[in-house]
Amino acid sequence: MAHGARCLKDEPGTLRFEVMISRAKLLVYEVYQDDAAFDNHRNGPLRNFVKRPPQWASRFS
Repeated sequence: MAHGARCLKDEPGTLRFEVMISRAKLLVYEVYQDDAAFDNHRNGPLRNFVKRPPQWASRFS
């Protein structure tokens, strides 16, 4: 997914970012170098994603 690719490319300290989707589940597996890298990710563009998730995400709520 585009979000995961962007995180790996643009966010230092992001070591792994995988998204797996099945009919009923959404699994996101993220690995960061340290707490600072995770904080950088959490306070970046992700904030907008969580506030206004895309339409396709509604099937997992």
